[in-house]
Amino acid sequence: MSEEKIESYDSISILVLHGGEVLISKIEEIVAEIGEPNCKLIDPFIISYEKVTQSISLSQWLNSYTTQNVFKISSDKILTMSDPRKQILDKYKNLLKK
Repeated sequence: MSEEKIESYDSISILVLHGGEVLISKIEEIVAEIGEPNCKLIDPFIISYEKVTQSISLSQWLNSYTTQNVFKISSDKILTMSDPRKQILDKYKNLLKK
C-alpha cells in the first residue's frame, strides 16, 4: 500500500448500519442521483467485540463473498457514524499496512 493511502485517514469513521453491523471504514460522499448509492466505503472492516475476553477484532467486510475493497452504499443504510477510538483506529491502520 502506498504512503499516500496510509496518510489519508481523515475520513475514517465507525459506521453502524441499519442491519446492526458495526464497521470501520474510510468513507467518501459521492454525487449520485436520488435513490442511487451516495457513499463510497473504502477498506471496510467489521468490528467484533468479544465480551468474555473484552477484546476487539476486525475482519474484512464481505470478505467471504468478494475480493473488492471498495463498496457503494446509500447513506440511508447508515444508522449513525462516529470517530473511532484510538485503539480501534490503530488496529485498523495496522491491518491496512499489510
